[in-house]
Amino acid sequence: MSTRQSIPKWYDDRGNRVARMPDALQVAASGIVFNALGEVLLQKRSDNGWWGLPSGYVDVGESVEQGAIREIWEETGIHSRIRRLVGVYSNPQYNVISAYPDGSLIQFAIIIFECEYLSGELQVSEESTDVGYFPIARLPEDILLCDLQAIEDALENRIEPFVR
Repeated sequence: MSTRQSIPKWYDDRGNRVARMPDALQVAASGIVFNALGEVLLQKRSDNGWWGLPSGYVDVGESVEQGAIREIWEETGIHSRIRRLVGVYSNPQYNVISAYPDGSLIQFAIIIFECEYLSGELQVSEESTDVGYFPIARLPEDILLCDLQAIEDALENRIEPFVR
């Protein structure tokens, strides 16, 4: 009988098999912003080169709502406000594990909001190499899987949030 802990069949946010347990669990906040044409705002991340929703760690002393609003502004130049909670994503089966260039694996509890555009012009940041609005039918192939699930969930326009 083996005493070795079995590693579940989990995949990271890019679809790669996770070979070990994550190093840490972190809280993150993210925002889905649709424009008047129904296109969704995405950023191309500078850390892994994949497209995703503006998101990041919630800072000590701020709420998850404040974190989502801050991340959207910092990463895209867009000022927004919260419309509704889309969902809470923490189950590793929903691709909430990120692999970083330093070798660390982080599992996230991500709180994702639908946000309303208020003002601002699109701009890249240190955390993004490109930003733009994409038609739902033509999202980039290299989009983070958890973010793709959240966009699909947001389009359902449910009153109650998803818990995944």
